[in-house]
Amino acid sequence: MDNLSAVEMLGPADMFEGWAQSGRTDPVDVARLLGWTDGLRSLAAEVRPDYVPPEPPADHRPSLLKFMARKMFE
Repeated sequence: MDNLSAVEMLGPADMFEGWAQSGRTDPVDVARLLGWTDGLRSLAAEVRPDYVPPEPPADHRPSLLKFMARKMFE
């Protein structure tokens, strides 16, 4: 989470919520996905909408979550 902006946290939260409501997910994973959803939304609210994480080092590769969050805005 330390490399996502507040806005980027909301995209995966929506995605996880959609997966939880798909009807193809077992109850344990539904609870897990909804927990991730609530956690991301709460964190985004705490850091405020204008939060942008510090710039990573030049040789740093983005996390999978960061990649997915960026793809959601394309």
